[in-house]
Amino acid sequence: MISSRTRAGFTLNVIDTPGLVEAGCVNDQALDTIRKFILNRPVDAVLYVDRLDGYRVDSLDRQIMTALARMFGVVLWKIALLVLTHGQIAPPDGTSYPEFVSKRTEALQQAIQQAAKFKKSDPQVPTIVVENSARCATNDDGEKVLPDKTIWLTNLVGNVVEVVTREKSSRYTIDERQIKGSNGSWWYKLMTVPLFLFQVKAVYPLIRSQVFADIDKDDEDE
Repeated sequence: MISSRTRAGFTLNVIDTPGLVEAGCVNDQALDTIRKFILNRPVDAVLYVDRLDGYRVDSLDRQIMTALARMFGVVLWKIALLVLTHGQIAPPDGTSYPEFVSKRTEALQQAIQQAAKFKKSDPQVPTIVVENSARCATNDDGEKVLPDKTIWLTNLVGNVVEVVTREKSSRYTIDERQIKGSNGSWWYKLMTVPLFLFQVKAVYPLIRSQVFADIDKDDEDE
């Protein structure tokens, strides 16, 4: 689903993607639908949304991150922001709110770094905590604030603008060649095993017999 808003000559298009998980597995069909939907549509920023109140990064999380890198290329993570929802959560006893956010962020950042094959010197994906429920606290101006007093909407918009406008950032675009190339790569993978078996069953015996024939001929010449 795509929503558009125009204000002061500026148009903001937001694409809300379908869920990436179905029956406990990565939904490749959903990923393919997203890829075809954004065909030739420039993408300036990607919001990867997870929950702040998750207590670990499991194998499914890693599979999703790897699938995104595989389907869209690691460049997608270059324009991504990590958005953590349920920001109003009270951390466990003995843990401060900043410590809780930092621990959760660090675990997800490490998983993203592995999936995107980032170097240690590469900048981390910006992290923003949000809370849009009615129970979210507000300041005197009516703006929703997190337990650490951060105005999360301002923080979110500011980070998105920074990703879009930073010097080394470039718009992400997927074209028809990439889609065909991906399909071709899957065809190549499917054909690898039959080709290998053909080589073992047919080509290798021919080469082997020719080698031994040459050896026998050399022995006769001697």
